Amino acid sequence: MHYKFMRAITLVLIVAISCNLVQAEDWTTTDGKTYRQVKVVKVEDDAVTILDQDGGALVPLAVLSPELQKQFHYDPDKAKIAAARRASDEQASAAAIEEQKKAEAAQQQNVKLAGASTPALAVPPTQTPSPVVSTATPPVQIASTTPPPSSTPAPSAVIPSSNGAPPANSQFALNPGNSGPADASHQKVNPDWKLVWSDEFDGSTIDTSKWNFEIDGKGGGNGEMEYYTDKPENAHIENGNLLITAIKDGTDANGQKHKFTSARMTTKGKFSWKYGRFEARIKMPKGKGVWPAFWLMPEDAVYGGWASSGELDIVEVIGDKPNTDYGTIHYGDKWPHNVHTGDKIILPSGDLSDDFHVYAVEWEEGVIRWYLDGNLYQTQTKWYTKAAPFPAPFDQNFFIILNFAVGGAWPGKPSPDTVFPQSMEVDYVRVYQPVAK
Repeated sequence: MHYKFMRAITLVLIVAISCNLVQAEDWTTTDGKTYRQVKVVKVEDDAVTILDQDGGALVPLAVLSPELQKQFHYDPDKAKIAAARRASDEQASAAAIEEQKKAEAAQQQNVKLAGASTPALAVPPTQTPSPVVSTATPPVQIASTTPPPSSTPAPSAVIPSSNGAPPANSQFALNPGNSGPADASHQKVNPDWKLVWSDEFDGSTIDTSKWNFEIDGKGGGNGEMEYYTDKPENAHIENGNLLITAIKDGTDANGQKHKFTSARMTTKGKFSWKYGRFEARIKMPKGKGVWPAFWLMPEDAVYGGWASSGELDIVEVIGDKPNTDYGTIHYGDKWPHNVHTGDKIILPSGDLSDDFHVYAVEWEEGVIRWYLDGNLYQTQTKWYTKAAPFPAPFDQNFFIILNFAVGGAWPGKPSPDTVFPQSMEVDYVRVYQPVAK
């Protein structure tokens, strides 16, 4: 997610300059769709991301008028190559899925033979697809994390104090809290790391010694539709979970009405870290136009404005694709000369709103790894900023953000079927770091 200083008006002005496009015009595409008051956000090889009256869309260059195709340097041959590459990657993913299913079946058979009461997760394939410069990267699917029925219930989480080391076996069961069945997977924490910070949301109110509320309705530079408040109806503790709730036709602290209200919480100015394992157990909302996220931003933009100083998205969910977890980093240079690399992981059945899942990154010097329920699905080791040598910009302190956005260029405008009010439920947030040698 773009950070707040990326104001929407700045976005439009920069795009107008860089693309030489007359803004706020209407487009009619060759497939019969009409987009009104178009403002261009990003141009790629085969598509353009726009904002319009209905929120936003990704429009294929192939359906634009010849004039616009020329303006955006559309090359049909490049589009064909990109399509072929995606097809090849999908075949590779399908093969990896089959291998993973075989591994899971073999693991479960071994568990039965050994008489184990709580089977472990199947080990995911080692051939994790490499990330590419696009949010439309080929999917990596995982086997179900729900094991066969067991007569032995999952143990409760063992959580040390904020300055204590984890137990010697460094094996944590997921904390079920009071949020329903515990997730069956177990998080493996590096034995050389310790838990340095957490919020288990076990109190009656949000701990403002740890969290700030951002209050504004500026759209985050993405054309979002929500107004962020600090009102309890938009963020509160309930049954041991943090609920960040998006409300249609909500009001701010002054009683002013907005299309949508929600909450965005950060640890900026209170807690930030350089390197570590950042994880949260979250039950996601779903529906067209909803956009929950758990992510990191630099405490001090020492390398310049977004995205020169970096952005690390641990998980973003686009509500009309509720079975998909997106992980991304943004870097390179100031907008619009920034780039991003990322990947996604898709549940084989159900979606991320059905139950709680654990989203995590392990960030060390020169490497960042993404996990869903303990399954490694992406590793990145290449990035840059024009302001400093590698491993910049990911060599500074970053703070945590939890937010529930509505609308914007990526998810688009909510549909009439999208349910409101709806919540992003967070069981816990934890940070681990290496033990000093």
